[in-house]
Amino acid sequence: MEGKPHWTYVNPQYLSKAFEIARDAALDKNGHTRYAQLTAAQRPTFHEIRGSGARLYRRGRRCDHGSTLSETGPFPARHLRAPGSD
Repeated sequence: MEGKPHWTYVNPQYLSKAFEIARDAALDKNGHTRYAQLTAAQRPTFHEIRGSGARLYRRGRRCDHGSTLSETGPFPARHLRAPGSD
């Protein structure tokens, strides 16, 4: 606990590096490395994904939205239409 402001403190550099290792080890459904086709600079960071999730949450959308109306539950149909199709 020495050198940490709180016992649950996680060093941001450690979190970013641990996410990078997990992201690069992630496999798609065919067993291929999911982000192999992207350069290191193009791959999403922990903070980019966290920020995207937070923005979606603030807008009232689920991050794991379904593909059919019955799967999306209480969310208005306007969220399912393409922008500009009104």
